[in-house]
Amino acid sequence: MILDKANIDDITRKDLVFLNQKKLIYKYCSYEVGVNDIILKQSLKFSNPSEYNDPFDCHESLIKLDLMNLDFEKFIEEQYPNLSRNIKRGLVRDFNSKYLYKCLLEERKRFKITCFSLSYNNILMWSHYADKHRGICVGFQFHPIYHDKFILTPVSYIDKIPLIDGKVDAYKMIRYWLSIKSNCWVYEKEVRAITKSKNNNSFEYIHYEKDDIKEIIFGCKVSQKEIAQTQRILKSNGFNLKKIAFKRMEIDENTFKLKDSILAT
Repeated sequence: MILDKANIDDITRKDLVFLNQKKLIYKYCSYEVGVNDIILKQSLKFSNPSEYNDPFDCHESLIKLDLMNLDFEKFIEEQYPNLSRNIKRGLVRDFNSKYLYKCLLEERKRFKITCFSLSYNNILMWSHYADKHRGICVGFQFHPIYHDKFILTPVSYIDKIPLIDGKVDAYKMIRYWLSIKSNCWVYEKEVRAITKSKNNNSFEYIHYEKDDIKEIIFGCKVSQKEIAQTQRILKSNGFNLKKIAFKRMEIDENTFKLKDSILAT
């Protein structure tokens, strides 16, 4: 099967419908980063996927293009209008698939990601991304298209890399590219926030509103003293604690699972 424009549009539409049905997405992080940077500064760090721990993340091998019947000159004009005229002429003159991939790779540099999960009680996520259960998990509620700052898209986990019609819009192609991973990561239930920068820096910070935070969940190794101190700090910084559900993860003594308990404010 070849993924064409209609397929990509359908995937995008289904993603938006799916996310509109979900109330919260969760950000696992260390205690210090979570409290001091993400919550108090109301900011999320968006990074180029080349910094991530999966070597296949947005790797060139994930994009396999069907270039038959492609009007390359028209494609370059429509999809990459910011390229200089000389570069466009050179690409058309020396057309080869490697040049198209080069354009996609250059365009990809402007996209940055921050990651969330649909789950807050996954023991592996707490171990890998929340300082071995000493960190926190922040529950957010964002509209899938968050103002003009970023869009949300759930990750699709696949075991076979599909062929994509080379005529698919470059932006949609890259968005798809940024949201596919191997099935071995399916336990993460990942949702990605994607932004397009005006520069090629490796990361940038994007601000959100206080009311976007709906839950703060502490790892099972965070002390009650740290929890009480955190609540005091948030209150003194203008956070309405009554609008935030505070929880703490605990070890379930009957299973190899975590359970949450609600905390008073």
